[in-house]
Amino acid sequence: MLELIVSHIPHLFAIGVVVIASFVAHANYRQSKLHAHRVETLYNEVLRNLKRQARQARDSNMPAYIGSIQLRDLILNEERNLARKMRLWEAVSRRVDRNTNVKASLIEIHGMS
Repeated sequence: MLELIVSHIPHLFAIGVVVIASFVAHANYRQSKLHAHRVETLYNEVLRNLKRQARQARDSNMPAYIGSIQLRDLILNEERNLARKMRLWEAVSRRVDRNTNVKASLIEIHGMS
């Protein structure tokens, strides 16, 4: 019996590696899906805030824009992990930049850009 097990050690090892690799791949897939869902949620929140700001600007003397940093801090204020916060915001920002209904530009206000 022992020699049977010893003779199949390479096969058992290979099966173990495949099982562990499949668990890791599944975990990475789930993390990727969660990240994509979070980016989608934050993107929609950004668009809602920009629409609200544009609507309020028509009715009052407010600017019709929101700074990217202010928007990031407003939306991601509960995120404590700085690296995760920056990854999320980078993905959301790329998505907003691709939206042709949003005009992105750099402006200077009172000497600050």
